[in-house]
Amino acid sequence: MSLKSFSTSARQQKYYVKPNYLKKWGRRDIKRREMFKDFEQQRSALRMIKKSDILPSGVRKNAANEMKELPLNSSLTRIRNRCVMTDRGRGIVGRFRVSRMMFRYFAERGQIAGVKKAQW
Repeated sequence: MSLKSFSTSARQQKYYVKPNYLKKWGRRDIKRREMFKDFEQQRSALRMIKKSDILPSGVRKNAANEMKELPLNSSLTRIRNRCVMTDRGRGIVGRFRVSRMMFRYFAERGQIAGVKKAQW
């Protein structure tokens, strides 16, 4: 098995429902996800070398310097969860990957399985 076929990142092409009509921030997020996918294995290997307490300090410092040279947008922390329907960046219901307004819209119409309005 080659290392290129193994990846822990999410499937990029299926994250957004309408990738052609995204706003600026959504298009930026797609680029960051692609860049993270490209540099994921290299970044994780350098991170393991940097955090190893067995290796000599020179090797660890060299790995840290190489990590600094990687693009900032290739980091996982630069990826933002956004609504797959409206491209909204705040108020995301993580399990369903939609904003709170879209979640309410679909839940009220019974289009989300297992979710209904609370009554007491």
